[in-house]
Amino acid sequence: MRTKKEALVRARYIPYVTVVIDHARVARDGAAPAPATFGTTEEAYLAELADPALALELIANNLPITVWCCDKTGVFRVHQGKAAELVGMKPGDLVGLNIFELYTPETVGAIKRAYDGETMHHFSVEYGHHWESWHLPAWGKNGELIGIIGVGLDVSESKRKEQELSTQLELIQQQQQIIRDLGTPIIQVWDDVLTVPMMGVVDSRRAADLMEALLAEVTRTRTRFIILDLTGVELLDTATASHLLRMVAAIRLLMRSSDLAERGGPARPGVSVRSDKPARANQ
Repeated sequence: MRTKKEALVRARYIPYVTVVIDHARVARDGAAPAPATFGTTEEAYLAELADPALALELIANNLPITVWCCDKTGVFRVHQGKAAELVGMKPGDLVGLNIFELYTPETVGAIKRAYDGETMHHFSVEYGHHWESWHLPAWGKNGELIGIIGVGLDVSESKRKEQELSTQLELIQQQQQIIRDLGTPIIQVWDDVLTVPMMGVVDSRRAADLMEALLAEVTRTRTRFIILDLTGVELLDTATASHLLRMVAAIRLLMRSSDLAERGGPARPGVSVRSDKPARANQ
């Protein structure tokens, strides 16, 4: 005759585990008893933990996602996930509704492609939130499409941070442009005269910015004379010096062409380079 008993056993590393003791009594006919067997509810816990449905339920109920499936006609059969609450819904609110009537044309287009057998991954804005979504065709055992399964991840927070970062980068770029403009100011001292006082270290990037700004200003003001003041320049490498010489040549050509077009005759526009002290050349 076999009997089972349960007892709470305290192990060294496990607080309390229910142990099921299955032992056999000696049979009346004098036969040897069957060996006793032991099992614990921990085995049941491990079996439950290995169930994929448990992992899916935990993920859907604790992360900002929605998980749903629709039948062949587009009607929701399953709708769950914490993200539903973020848009004012409760899990299951969409069950019985048709997916083609609820979303933007862009999302509906992706869903239709999933019904055509494609695995879709796309981004969209629905119900005021940004979503990263996957639409997966579901195939039956006979190889026939029985519906689609979808997962939507609410990425609104990451989009907000991305927008903040983009705004900060744009502000930094504007500040850098202001610094560059202040570093190479272009001043109109007379009607036909521009002066450009330059200070500090002039590198190739600064020289290129100056050339672009100065050519634009010459075109706008129809200036005939420019004074490049290099008195405050501390360092001028050979590459930058070459760039400045090309800039002077380009400005002279632009001024000469502009003057000929306006006056119809020869002109004497000029670019003057002034420096009270020699700049240190960086070879």
